[in-house]
Amino acid sequence: MDPNGIAPALVATDVSKLAVPDGVGLRRLTKREGLRLFGYPEWYEIPVKDDLAFDLLGNTVAVPVVEFVASRVGAGFKKTRPKKVKSKKEQELTA
Repeated sequence: MDPNGIAPALVATDVSKLAVPDGVGLRRLTKREGLRLFGYPEWYEIPVKDDLAFDLLGNTVAVPVVEFVASRVGAGFKKTRPKKVKSKKEQELTA
């Protein structure tokens, strides 16, 4: 995989296979590094064994990506939101 290219999505079976160069060779990614990779805060923990943690992380969407997309959707919604339509009762009261 090209480190400067576009990476495919990580799925549960891939995350447990990620390796990190450590100057001596390659080592397995730690749970903490996996959490960082997906944007979780330092205080967040997954209280399960490593294999299950990597399965869970592999089915994760990165937190910063979710925040960014949600902010863009919200901003777009505010711009295009139609004016409130009055209910029949409100129309009768203001007529």
